[in-house]
Amino acid sequence: MFIDSIKYKAWVWILAIIAASMSISIFSTNFFQFALIFYWLFMPGIRLKFSDIKAQKGLWVFLSGYVVLLIGMIYTSDFNYGLHDLKIKLPLLILPLIIGTSKKINFQELRFVLMAFIAGIFLSSIISTGVFLGLGDLDVVKHSDISIFISHVRFSLLVVLAFFFSAYYFLKEDDRTKKILLGVLPLWFAFFLFILHSFTGIIILFILTLITVTVLIKKSNELMVKVFGYIAIITVLLLSASYITKCIGKFYNIDIVNIETLPTHTALGNEYKHHTNLTEIENGHYVWLYYSKEEMTKAWNKTSKIKVSEKDKRGQTLKYTLIKYLTSKNLTKDEYGISQLSKEDISNIENGLTNYIYAKKYSLYPRIYQIIWEFDQYKKTGNPSGHSVSQRIEYLKTGLSIIKENLFIGTGTGDVKQAFTKKYDEQNSKLSNRWRLRTHNQFITFTISSGIIGFILIMISWFYPVFYEKRWSSFLFLIFFATALLSMLNEDTLETSTGVTFFAFFYALLLFGHTNEQ
Repeated sequence: MFIDSIKYKAWVWILAIIAASMSISIFSTNFFQFALIFYWLFMPGIRLKFSDIKAQKGLWVFLSGYVVLLIGMIYTSDFNYGLHDLKIKLPLLILPLIIGTSKKINFQELRFVLMAFIAGIFLSSIISTGVFLGLGDLDVVKHSDISIFISHVRFSLLVVLAFFFSAYYFLKEDDRTKKILLGVLPLWFAFFLFILHSFTGIIILFILTLITVTVLIKKSNELMVKVFGYIAIITVLLLSASYITKCIGKFYNIDIVNIETLPTHTALGNEYKHHTNLTEIENGHYVWLYYSKEEMTKAWNKTSKIKVSEKDKRGQTLKYTLIKYLTSKNLTKDEYGISQLSKEDISNIENGLTNYIYAKKYSLYPRIYQIIWEFDQYKKTGNPSGHSVSQRIEYLKTGLSIIKENLFIGTGTGDVKQAFTKKYDEQNSKLSNRWRLRTHNQFITFTISSGIIGFILIMISWFYPVFYEKRWSSFLFLIFFATALLSMLNEDTLETSTGVTFFAFFYALLLFGHTNEQ
């Protein structure tokens, strides 16, 4: 019995290490997944009896989703890429199978595993914050650079999960000291999301918080709690809408320009070029007015080691970064404009910032401004290249066109990338080759590869076990599932190792791997 107890504790520890490693080390996460497989194979006391395994109807339905992808290999033309896709998604098969056919951990052991996850997220967020503050030798050109272990979007999803898990255990905790600590953690995770500037994470946190608070208010028996609660929710929604409207209005508060009265020469007597046919703006100022190329170039090259003709630290031609940045400060593109730049401004330009507001580290406005700017540029030029939000519109349009041509059974598991390449060429897309990517929407990706029939089957394989296992009232599972599903509207969540592990591990653990919550 003692040996069996040690074996079982080791099993729980492996689960905890996988959870803790998810945001810190891809290598460690993968290594301990192999350890989980090894332990399951060679420690038979962990596995359920065959009769119990056979009765796991919810598990087998979930695993059928992977079978849909296997069937897609029958009619794919790119077999090698199909194998690569199946390999990436292998945790969808392995983790639920192993966790779902093993002894269920109890609620205290689940708490231990999830606390390990929270600790891992906290540690990685502290390290990222240190990078953000300039501690260390890493160059931080944009906010996403502070996520040094995994993709910042995937990281933001894990932070959202840690926010809700820590808030859940805060409400469950009776010990005063632990309760204070658990009360601080959600506040920190919410603040860190703003440091990370992941709009996906922030939006998901906002939506799920509103839904959670609404449900709690609805369950309350106190009339005043309901009244003031609903008033608070409506107020938050109105203030949010008002702020977004204000940001849009501020963006389109554009200078009124009288072309006939524009100065023709700089203070040094050099000629200005006023490209009045170009309507690009920064902070309401027209980018291509007050432009003296030679004078600006000469003045800048005396100021910075990175010449106008060279690339800034983001890989952009510095000339255009400089022109936009000067415009954002309402400065002329000449020697006078260069002379008005501070040392911080010069550093910002060298780092690839095209607008001085992007240097505001603790504000969400720069990210909102950037999104509005991307939509504005897309509307004016039709070219979303290099702009993450507007590119997604192009990806979505292209993806829907592919679906129309392969409606019922899709292109096959390995042909998604090939289908996009072909469709971009057919449509003469303005996207440059570098940015001709896939749809960034997991549901669209599934429909492209497996068709409407395959997509429906995959969705059934995901949702049916929730009701079969009677977890529709489990807060921990539902908050994870909602986070994952919302992320799939904006990301190919299951197309990377981290994303697949995140989904497969928590789905299996919170649906099949533990006894009912207490």
